[in-house]
Amino acid sequence: MKHLYRVVRLPRGSAPQYRPWHQGWLAVGLTALGILLGVLTLSLSAGSYGELDPAALAEFYWDTPMLWYLNLLPAVLLIWLLYFLSGRCWLAYLLTALPLLGIGLVNYFKIQLRGDPLLAGDLALVSEAGDMAGKYALELSPLVEHTLLWAAAGLVLALLLLPRGVRRWKVRLFGLISTGAVAAVAYSSLYCNADLYDQTQPGEELVNPWSDTEVYVSHGTLYSFLYSVQDLFPAPPERYDAQQAQAILDAYEEADIPREEQVSVVGIMLEAFCDLTDFPVLGEQEGVQAVYEPWHQLEEESVSGNLLTNIFAGAPWTPSGASSPGTASTGSSAGRPTPMCGTLTAKGIRPGAATRASGGFTTGRT
Repeated sequence: MKHLYRVVRLPRGSAPQYRPWHQGWLAVGLTALGILLGVLTLSLSAGSYGELDPAALAEFYWDTPMLWYLNLLPAVLLIWLLYFLSGRCWLAYLLTALPLLGIGLVNYFKIQLRGDPLLAGDLALVSEAGDMAGKYALELSPLVEHTLLWAAAGLVLALLLLPRGVRRWKVRLFGLISTGAVAAVAYSSLYCNADLYDQTQPGEELVNPWSDTEVYVSHGTLYSFLYSVQDLFPAPPERYDAQQAQAILDAYEEADIPREEQVSVVGIMLEAFCDLTDFPVLGEQEGVQAVYEPWHQLEEESVSGNLLTNIFAGAPWTPSGASSPGTASTGSSAGRPTPMCGTLTAKGIRPGAATRASGGFTTGRT
């Protein structure tokens, strides 16, 4: 027991032969704590979406070595990075647990409440999320409670069994730079690799490939979240030539558009909109006809039509506000194709024209 104590704590005055054993103990302990945090986020991911079987999803995680490796690696690298930065094991564990479990828990509750996962771009909406959080009553499920208990147990173990480690600043600096370099290479080569993301996705027998949420949770929260970071930095489309684009732009002289030729394009989102006059029984009612009469007048003087998309009307991640000339943009989410909301844009819209999509509208008016 005396030897074990010296290996674990390495008190002052300990014989030099205990130092390598002590350093090995710290390495194993820190790595194990990082793995614990990665496993906890995977567990939250498996149980976050009610449409999927948590047991089947967890089994898929562990049957796909590359998948659990990609979800455990961030926690291990971050805890080592913070260990070399702080020089204290318990502090490195705590500073690692807060952001990683925060991502896991926020994703869990976001899917539970809204049906869509946490993306890196959502971090720009922190203030809005804080305002909305007060309008929900969050219930701690057994899964969340067990996650918090295991996380607290890890902190206790770090305080009791992993004392302050490396004190020499040169060693810590070398470790910090080395770990940072490994993290940078891992992110660029693994977490931005679209082919790898596709290869680690389960088949249709487990998830719906058209559901963004199911695809997200099937990869694990940490992996999917890190994969979404690259969306914060849009890349040019394939075969894009900046010089050629500039040449095309320079071919047009800068001039104001005559007022009589100017067009204003207004996008209007009517979520889950339905024209009740489309139903024979309701369309015969005078009250229903009166309500929709202004809309029908607008249709008569506009270019209008129906756009059927495979999206769910309640899915807030649908890019229904996105538009580009000459394109129709749609999104995908859980469920069968249904005529819900979408976006339809046109390259040339005459003054007074409108394009209609079921539940979403793009109207051009002067």
